[in-house]
Amino acid sequence: MFSRLSIAQRIFGAFAVLLVLLAVLALAGNYGVGSLAGSYADYRAEAQRSITIGRMVNDTYAARMVEMGYRVDGAADKAEEFNSLIDSHSLNDQAAVDVFASDEESYSWLGELKADLATYRDAFTRSAALEEQRKTVGASLNASTETIRGLLNDLITGLTSRGDISSVAQAGHVNESALLMLLNAERYMATNDPADLDKVRENGATAVEQVSELSVGLFDPVLQEKTQAIADELDTYAGLVEELASAIEERNTVRAEQLDDFGPRIQAAFGVIQDNIYSRQDELGATAGKAASLTTMVLMVMTAFAMVAGLALAIVIGRWLSRAIRQMAANMRQLADGDLDLQLANLDARNELGQMAQALEVFRTHGKAVQAMDAEKAASAQAQADEQALRDGLQHEVASVVAAAVAGDFTARVGTHYDNPELVALAQSVNELVSTVDRGVSETGDVLSALADADLTQRVTGSYQGAFARLKADTNAVADKFATMMGELRETSKALKTATGEILSGANDLSERTTKQAAALQETTATIEQLATAVSGNAAKARQAADKTTSASHLAEEGGQVMSHANQAMEKIETSSAKISNIIGMIDDIAFQTNLLALNASVEAARAGEAGKGFAVVAVEVRRLAQSAAEASSEVKALIEQSASEVKTGSRLVADAASKLSAILDAVGENSLLMQEISAASHEQSSALEEVTGAVRQMDEMTQHNAALVEETNAAIEQTEAQASALDRIVDVFRIEAAAEDEAKAVPASGIRGLQQRASEAARAYLSRGNAALKADWSEF
Repeated sequence: MFSRLSIAQRIFGAFAVLLVLLAVLALAGNYGVGSLAGSYADYRAEAQRSITIGRMVNDTYAARMVEMGYRVDGAADKAEEFNSLIDSHSLNDQAAVDVFASDEESYSWLGELKADLATYRDAFTRSAALEEQRKTVGASLNASTETIRGLLNDLITGLTSRGDISSVAQAGHVNESALLMLLNAERYMATNDPADLDKVRENGATAVEQVSELSVGLFDPVLQEKTQAIADELDTYAGLVEELASAIEERNTVRAEQLDDFGPRIQAAFGVIQDNIYSRQDELGATAGKAASLTTMVLMVMTAFAMVAGLALAIVIGRWLSRAIRQMAANMRQLADGDLDLQLANLDARNELGQMAQALEVFRTHGKAVQAMDAEKAASAQAQADEQALRDGLQHEVASVVAAAVAGDFTARVGTHYDNPELVALAQSVNELVSTVDRGVSETGDVLSALADADLTQRVTGSYQGAFARLKADTNAVADKFATMMGELRETSKALKTATGEILSGANDLSERTTKQAAALQETTATIEQLATAVSGNAAKARQAADKTTSASHLAEEGGQVMSHANQAMEKIETSSAKISNIIGMIDDIAFQTNLLALNASVEAARAGEAGKGFAVVAVEVRRLAQSAAEASSEVKALIEQSASEVKTGSRLVADAASKLSAILDAVGENSLLMQEISAASHEQSSALEEVTGAVRQMDEMTQHNAALVEETNAAIEQTEAQASALDRIVDVFRIEAAAEDEAKAVPASGIRGLQQRASEAARAYLSRGNAALKADWSEF
């Protein structure tokens, strides 16, 4: 039954078995992968929840750190940053919260944490508002502090100036209590310690009581008004302190009871959720590992069974196919070797092997027919080889002729001994081509050789067509044109010699006139130089007088500066005397204040009793020294005022002398200005004469230069005449036909006569007008 199966049916059957095994293997793998995919999806969901809860933990931690930083410095940008972090918190992102929708416990817990986060934000907002209130009240306290200090200083200064020692002492006690109040207030704002607040209240009450006692003993309305202002400001300060204390206490309560509670609680709740997620991830990992192990084992067993079955089928089918194909290959090799008489097997089989045997039978039949056709082709190939040999011989001869022509030898020819008329015609055509090229090149070479020997009478006379006809016409045209140019060049050379002679005659006449003009200019230059020397002497003398006048003016100016310095020194002495007088007055005031302080010290020493006796003696001595200093300063002040009066008198006398000297200085200055103007005028005359002398000298140099130029022109003209003669000798070498020479004479006749006429007119114009010859004449020439 199996022997009737075709190759395709046997292969299809084997692969069908393998496909069934692969399908079973795929189903097992699909089941295992599906189980792993479910575990992976669950694990991925837990991982996403873990990432989300991690972002929530980080957002909460960042918000808490900013809130802690705000507690330290109270910066407004940190409050804005806190609100921004709460707004962007992952807990406020519904998409992030929906990740926990399948976990009802965590989802419910996140809802509660979201409400706690809002409460945490409200608590921070309240704390920030109280902090801003604290800053505002603190600024008001600072302003009130400066006001209280200023009022106390004004009060103590007023009491001191009136000499009320008792009131000054009471004011000092008020000042001490107020300073203690301000100091403890600063401590309370820094530490928030209730003990410091109690001290502030206690010192404030003491200060108010002392101000009231001081006000009772004062009768001056101004001082009473100042004490009342101090009392009012102390009350204001006390009210601000209470407001500050209220804000600080409420802020600290909010921080302790709400911020310090909600922040850690929210973060701890996130930690619990995160731990639950980690536990579920561990369980899912273990389950997925077991499923992967089972799937791997099943797949390995089924894969091994499929490999064994596939290997058995491959061996059975492979051996059958290999045996049949080796036999078929042996038959093909025998046919390829030319054995067309062998007997083919399996011709009657109905499978693919039978079809292949039948195809080989067709090849064998066709091979026998091809053997007969090969014999006929061999005879035809021999005839074509003989004809190709003749063509190769002709090609070799044509190549030899062409190579000789390329080398410049046009005498070689192709033989005409072939039996084929076509080959004979081709050989004759090549020979005719080489002959035509030989004749054209030879005649053209003869004409060029004649041109090289100065013979312009040779021409190309042969009959040609196409490119050789154009070569003939171009060569003859070149010879004709060259002959005409030689004729024209002869006539032009003769005309150039004639014009050069006329120019040389005019140039000699111009040289004589230029020499006479140079002699006249030399005499004029000598006369002008003598006049310039005389004017220069006058200018030098005027300049010396101006210099002496300038020196006198400088001496007068120096005298004026000395008087001015003396006047300034007197003014400085007067200013210094006034300053010394002011200093003496200040010393007198200091002595008075020292006397007053000594008096206060004596009062305090008296109040101190026995302990202050020694200090009282020192105070008395200080008071005596202060009185002595005041008397001495009065005497010095009187002497300084007398000296200042005498200095004013001297300063007035110096000012009068300075005004007289200034008048003298103005007169000397005017005289110096006049002398400078005279010197300048003489110098301008001298400069003008020097410019005239220079111009005349330059004209003399130009005239001499023109004379030299005329001599050079004469030499150049003579050289040009010699070169024209040489050109005649060169042109006479060429031989041209009579017709070409007549044509050359007729063409340039008018040009030569025009050239001679313009040369004559230019020479006459130069001789009659000298250097003023028109530029147009020379450009036309």
